[in-house]
Amino acid sequence: MKRFGLWTVALGSGLAVLVAGHHILESRYASGCYAPEIVIESPDGTREARLFEDGCSGPAYWITVRNKDSWMGGQTEVFVTWDFEPEVTWRDDRHLVLAIREVSDFGKTLHQADGVTVVYRVADRLREEDFRQRLEDYEYRVGQLIREHRSTFTGDFTKDPQALKDVIAHEWEHYRRFQQWAKANAENDGL
Repeated sequence: MKRFGLWTVALGSGLAVLVAGHHILESRYASGCYAPEIVIESPDGTREARLFEDGCSGPAYWITVRNKDSWMGGQTEVFVTWDFEPEVTWRDDRHLVLAIREVSDFGKTLHQADGVTVVYRVADRLREEDFRQRLEDYEYRVGQLIREHRSTFTGDFTKDPQALKDVIAHEWEHYRRFQQWAKANAENDGL
């Protein structure tokens, strides 16, 4: 009878863990936070890059690479960014290309992992003269809306012109950090 009781407790505990796990995963799906990873296989099919997105705590993206014949896990995180999803493609079996299409902040930036060379490219439209033009256009449009009292940053139209200048200054600081990253990491750093 002792054996039967032990098996019953073990089976019941296992079942409880499965049910709890199911409810946790179900709540994550229901909350809208779950975003499946995207797997991009190398042309010869021996490696894969995985793009993950975390939409729960704000947009964040990270990319891992792994040899497909590795045991579970066996992946290396090569890149982390916030705000904008990079484009991920394979140039060939050993070169992964990450295209940066928007000004963003970056965490980890590796260039080699698991026999793969990671190449970073920056979209041509992110050159300084293009960024300057977009920012000037934005400043003009929003400035016009503020002058016409059709838009506000602060709720006080007398403070909005300074608030707009602060936003522009912040965007330039962000762009300068991006430029430094690109010069150190991107294959085409002609910013």
